[in-house]
Amino acid sequence: MSAIRKLLLAVVLAVCILPAAGVRAGTDAAPALSGLESVDRLSKGSAFFLKGKIRSARPLTKVNVRIADASGKTVQRASAVPSAAVFDLRMLSEQLHFDTLPGGSYLLRITASDEKYQNVKLLKQRFAVIKKSRTAERLIRTAEAEIGYETPLRLERTKYEKETFGTNGNLWCASFVSWCANQAGVSRKIVPRSKSTLYMGMLAKKNYHPWNRNTWGNLKRGDVIFFSPKRASLRYPNGGKAVHHVGIVQRVDRKTGVLYTVEGNVSRLLDDGSLDLRTRVVRECAHKLKTGTGLITVSDNSYFGGEYVCGYIDVR
Repeated sequence: MSAIRKLLLAVVLAVCILPAAGVRAGTDAAPALSGLESVDRLSKGSAFFLKGKIRSARPLTKVNVRIADASGKTVQRASAVPSAAVFDLRMLSEQLHFDTLPGGSYLLRITASDEKYQNVKLLKQRFAVIKKSRTAERLIRTAEAEIGYETPLRLERTKYEKETFGTNGNLWCASFVSWCANQAGVSRKIVPRSKSTLYMGMLAKKNYHPWNRNTWGNLKRGDVIFFSPKRASLRYPNGGKAVHHVGIVQRVDRKTGVLYTVEGNVSRLLDDGSLDLRTRVVRECAHKLKTGTGLITVSDNSYFGGEYVCGYIDVR
């Protein structure tokens, strides 16, 4: 009986004391950063807006953001005195101008203080500002010139598959990207050629192109982008639903979080915002992305409810 009483006492202590300790730990937490839209490269002249929230158990007294060049010299700085327990980094947008940074390597630092903790390091990340890629520009301009091309839904016959692979009769989003890459003179080592979106994605991942990044701040005009119903799956069928669609990035509105692409084998968008499901076309598509993830929350393509941007090819 003594052993049973000891066991019951231990259970009571676990139920009553540990939650209290957890509460104390929570109220003692230092400032932390969540939902950050990070970046490791930007095209020169591109706008970028910090997105994410700093939370603390106590009112924040100071938030500092600093951008330093390769020599360590501060080139831009932003700060705020929130006096609240939560701070949205977008409040510093007016003080930071990524589009004015010249080409080179930079270090982004974010620190925060509250009534107890001082200058807590929340982020230390290097990023690069690079020149716009002529290869990527040729690729997207080739794709843009095809906007309006169409074919009936039940007749999957396009010049993209015929001219690239000598076959016809298949879903053609990957054939469209392959055809554009051929026309633009893009190396196969950069953009693999395939009629299969899944196989194209597998080749891209094998060649060590950026893949499975939850952030989308690194996307730029001319990149080849893959979509999937799941965050990371390339396997099929054992790994669930696989990568099933591909397009080319036209532009990224980082302030509003909208990704614009040129895609083939999508439904025609009518003037009233509805979709003509009987016809497949090449057109510009718009996808609203959730901050801090690759999740598409709203799209003008009905097939993209809950889709993910699961990977992309960095076309340099």
